[in-house]
Amino acid sequence: MELTIEQALQQGIAAHKEGNLQDAERLYRAILQSQPLHADANHNLGVLAVSVDKADAALPLFKTALEANPKIEQFWLSYIDAFIKEKQFDNASQVLEQAKKQGVAGEKLNALKTQLILTIQVNEPKLFAQKESLTLSEKRKKLAENKKKKGEIQNLKGISPSETDLNNLLQYYQAGRYGDAEKLAASITQEFPKHQFGWKVLGAVLKQTGRVRESLVPNQKAAALSPQDSEAHSNLGNTLKELGRLDEAEASYTQAIVLKPGFAEANFNKSIAHLLLSDFEAGWPAYEWRFLGKITATAQPRKHLAWDGKQSLEGKRFLIYDEQGLGDVIQFCRYLSILQKNAQVTFKLTPKLHALITNIDSDISLSSTLLEESEIDFEAPLMSLPFLMGTAIDTIPAPSPYLFADEGKVKVWQKNLHNDKFKIGIC
Repeated sequence: MELTIEQALQQGIAAHKEGNLQDAERLYRAILQSQPLHADANHNLGVLAVSVDKADAALPLFKTALEANPKIEQFWLSYIDAFIKEKQFDNASQVLEQAKKQGVAGEKLNALKTQLILTIQVNEPKLFAQKESLTLSEKRKKLAENKKKKGEIQNLKGISPSETDLNNLLQYYQAGRYGDAEKLAASITQEFPKHQFGWKVLGAVLKQTGRVRESLVPNQKAAALSPQDSEAHSNLGNTLKELGRLDEAEASYTQAIVLKPGFAEANFNKSIAHLLLSDFEAGWPAYEWRFLGKITATAQPRKHLAWDGKQSLEGKRFLIYDEQGLGDVIQFCRYLSILQKNAQVTFKLTPKLHALITNIDSDISLSSTLLEESEIDFEAPLMSLPFLMGTAIDTIPAPSPYLFADEGKVKVWQKNLHNDKFKIGIC
């Protein structure tokens, strides 16, 4: 059955949000073959191009979208952002003015203006080097352009803090000088309330110092002032997640991923939100993003030994290795006895847990080191087992109990704790 334009658009948007860029691109292009001037398809294809560092390819798409429907605010913002990314500063300034006349929200344009200023300042040495190779007539033309540009920058500086303050703010935060960073960020947000970076750092500092609830408003302002900033949306998602506002957190992560599909931290944190909402079908597959960012120190399984969850384990030697904390090992070791029914399982884990884990199944081998490739057929990290085994909310392995205390130690402690007083165990 052939899709309608609207159906294709909705499927493309859904694929885009899930990070399935090939399908999203195919659907957007299919729409444009039928309707080359379709505003949403052009814009979304442009957003996709920017997310994979192809802002040059996005520019004509954003232009077409704007010409088709200049009343959509996001089209203007995307177009200006792409010009800045391509260092086409004159074009960015011109479109900023056009957007202002069109009635685009002032605070959003101000965020792009400050982004433009900072990008120009960073690139000034490069622009100077290029100027040295110009002919005399070209230099005169460039000089006139630069005078005009400097005038525009001077007009914009009233809405932006100094480069020194911005650099100091970043340095304070990166050095862990959170007190200094908070004071400077608070000062910047008071003097320049429409400057996004001050709010962004203030939100980060408050969250880092344990004031999660206080960090919500700064993070909301940072995302609103710079809607193209994927990190700002991800930061907001983190705050909402910690506050237990999981549906809102998921929406923020989704927006971050739309802007930057390969954003490992946003994809991983979105998986946590899914799991907290008991959406295992979406949560466990996305939890694998922990390997693609600096999220876990655990190594991915070696490709030729990685079990995909479908290959037969009958008679196979299967290495499972621990990751994360002791509590995670205790929680997820329940999967081992299920695997042991078909495979010969070896579990690599810290020696301090050997005595406890050995009670799960006496046939499971325990090791303190990874085995050689020649000793195993498959391997998998412990925290990938729920995904690989297709765990749903109603199929969580739950033999009760699945861990047992050593009987000899139980008798010793019963003897030592023979009185009737209230007992508290600490481990």
